Amino acid sequence: MVASSAIQYSSEFTSYLSKSHAIHIPTTNRWTQPPVDFLKINIDGSFCRETQTGGWGFCIRDCDEDVCGAGMGQIDHVADPLHAETIACLKAIEFATELDMGRIIIETDATLLKSSEFDLARHGVLFREAKFLLRTNFLDYKVLCCKRVCNTVAHVLATNGARLVSGNVMLWHDHVPDFVSHTVASDQPATDQFLKKKKLQQINKSHLFL
Repeated sequence: MVASSAIQYSSEFTSYLSKSHAIHIPTTNRWTQPPVDFLKINIDGSFCRETQTGGWGFCIRDCDEDVCGAGMGQIDHVADPLHAETIACLKAIEFATELDMGRIIIETDATLLKSSEFDLARHGVLFREAKFLLRTNFLDYKVLCCKRVCNTVAHVLATNGARLVSGNVMLWHDHVPDFVSHTVASDQPATDQFLKKKKLQQINKSHLFL
């Protein structure tokens, strides 16, 4: 979804939901861990123009790169890719709210339109709902944009979600299916430095929740 020619533009999606309109797309080519007091939620949507259907997916990970939750689902009557992406965001926010996650980072590879056009788009109601939920249910939140290569897990979930029976939803908390865990593992750096850092890191994760 992120092409090199599009990276120069601010993401419509992230600009609207963020507290600040200054959107920075990192140059890294792999998923990066959130700070110790945040959980990172990667989201993605898929869209089939011929059938006007799609899927959504999200994956939540902590600073140790452990999966704290994931989900995917099928969508009918999808207008465009941004519609699917917005539904993915809403589903992720609802899941995080139910688990009382206090501080979250939502990361997406959607870079579609300029922020000045955002609230006038056909999905303005969904955008405003997502922003309202973020502001009223979390101690702190950030919405960031990333490269597609850094959003692989969410992309795989959205693709598989689109293949489900109409309207079906699948949610996981700690234990995710093999295709998710294998994709997550491919995101992790197989370096001695990272393994040493992870082994030495002693974190009380209870403060991640309200």
